Amino acid sequence: KKGVEFADWVRQVNECVPAIDEGVGELIAALKETGQLENTLVVYTADQGFAMGEHGMRMKIAPYDANYRSPLIVSMPGTVAAGKACPRVANAPDLVATFFALAGVKPPGDPVVLHGRD
Repeated sequence: KKGVEFADWVRQVNECVPAIDEGVGELIAALKETGQLENTLVVYTADQGFAMGEHGMRMKIAPYDANYRSPLIVSMPGTVAAGKACPRVANAPDLVATFFALAGVKPPGDPVVLHGRD
């Protein structure tokens, strides 16, 4: 029995994107409708990238952008500037520091040890 061809798998993965767009759109519409959009931090991200044949790779183990870069979109109208891009690399500890700062919460610990940047 023949397995699924790589190109077929890539097509199937890409066919999922409209469902993600629709779901995020419904979430944003509901936040607008209920007046909560300005009070809600929306973070859109995913796990690390997945090479789609770039550099001959089909796994997440190579040191190329296609293998480890992740999408990251942050939105909070009136708080997070629209259309701006952060020139620095952001990672999970940075998100934690940013969430604490936006919430106005001091991280626990004495002394506070937080490895990310807001």
